[in-house]
Amino acid sequence: MATTPPDSKSSVGKSVIVGTAVGTAVLLLYLVSGLLFASWSVDEFLSNLTVEAVGTLLLLGGAGIATFAVPVALYLHARIRAPLAVLCLVVVGWLALGIGSGSIGAGAIFGLSLYAVGLAPLYVALYLVLGGGEYFARKRGLV
Repeated sequence: MATTPPDSKSSVGKSVIVGTAVGTAVLLLYLVSGLLFASWSVDEFLSNLTVEAVGTLLLLGGAGIATFAVPVALYLHARIRAPLAVLCLVVVGWLALGIGSGSIGAGAIFGLSLYAVGLAPLYVALYLVLGGGEYFARKRGLV
């Protein structure tokens, strides 16, 4: 079984697939946690389901997956570390905010995560700006 050296880069396709798998796994973990710990009711959810709700859920799910997929894919393909650092800062920051405000309880953490996912476009913009800066600095030999 051949293994790749740690400095080798993955192909674009493989990086995107792994990144998307990581984002999807995080989303599924969130959903399972909500069902187990926050007492979400599937029957109540299905009874109130509308076309608008489906669209919103698809949009938020895609944003949630992209929040985790973009930094993972950038690291695997180009070894760009800045987006991973931003992702860690985002996750730790939201947890610190939840603990600091006292809203880190089982039900409240899920409400707090709606704000976190709502800011996903900002995270992706930061990933691209800081990742682009790191890439530019590497190409210029500054790092």
